[in-house]
Amino acid sequence: MMSPRQTGPGVPHAGQPRAIDVEFAVTAIRTAPTEPVGFANVSRALVSAAADLVVGVQRRVVGDANMRTARDNAWAATLENRAQHEAQAELTREVAALVARRRLVSAR
Repeated sequence: MMSPRQTGPGVPHAGQPRAIDVEFAVTAIRTAPTEPVGFANVSRALVSAAADLVVGVQRRVVGDANMRTARDNAWAATLENRAQHEAQAELTREVAALVARRRLVSAR
């Protein structure tokens, strides 16, 4: 019999948190005996391990089908850039209209 905190098949009870299984891949880093272990090497290893952890958690949470790719990121950046340029063009048109109205008023 399972306790209420354990997960298993069946309907989850309302108000209880959902458990997510996460696997951590650990890779041994081997350096040549003559190569000194420096700050840069340790930093690279730490950043690499952190990136692997984030990707692993993201895969578990959103699933392989919903993982963002470089192509998705590029398309989102393109759409954001277009929207930013359109907003800038709209602001330029509004300022030009205000300047034109002010010239008409001061010319009278």
